[in-house]
Amino acid sequence: MATILLTVLLILDLLPTFVSGISEHEGKIYFSYDVLSLFMLHGFTFLMGFSLIAAVIPGGGIYCDDNNSRFIVPILQRINSLEYAVGVVAATFVGTFAGTFISYCLCLLFYRFFLPLSNGQNGLGTYSLVAEEKNLMFVGALITVYALRGVFFALITLVLSTFIKNKYIVFSTPFLLFYFLMIFGYGILKMPTYLNVRGIYFGFVHGMEHEIRSVAYAFFVTVIVAVLATCVLNRRLRSIPVIQK
Repeated sequence: MATILLTVLLILDLLPTFVSGISEHEGKIYFSYDVLSLFMLHGFTFLMGFSLIAAVIPGGGIYCDDNNSRFIVPILQRINSLEYAVGVVAATFVGTFAGTFISYCLCLLFYRFFLPLSNGQNGLGTYSLVAEEKNLMFVGALITVYALRGVFFALITLVLSTFIKNKYIVFSTPFLLFYFLMIFGYGILKMPTYLNVRGIYFGFVHGMEHEIRSVAYAFFVTVIVAVLATCVLNRRLRSIPVIQK
């Protein structure tokens, strides 16, 4: 369900740009964009924030569900808090990544019905993979970065859920955090690109000639966040007397 919702939000996010590129001449319809250029313009509408909420649904609320249902008590009678933390973080990582990646692929297929993957005039020739005509690899790398972005926000949501018990408030945090990081981290603090969420997860942080290195860096940062999330979750579990063994 979350994957379908995210797919719809992604399609709607790109729709204004897609429609703005449609023109008519002598009874024929022309499209200004191709799929690659359309995907590079993703994430600049209000729907971007809502798509992050949809992305974190599969994993961001796992702890909330277990804690609110008190099912976490029998779980922690069988395994220790660290095992639970590792399992929840791993499930969040894999589930969010897979769901987000599939949603972007479905969105790509939707627009592929109308647009070519690359029309050779998209201005993306400065990217090494596009210049080498490895268009599928390029869009795969881009979608991977976007999927890792979903994982990042899901992990942050998971950590916040150990402090905030209301699932609806927890699921609203990616939307608020997204705009906070964009305005505060990028606009006010002017953090270096390789430390900024916008630089890491909204494009290729190492530039146009190093797409694969950028994907690897985004993965590395996300793994670091996953490790920190595991530590915080484990510590929070140990600090709550009612769920200690």
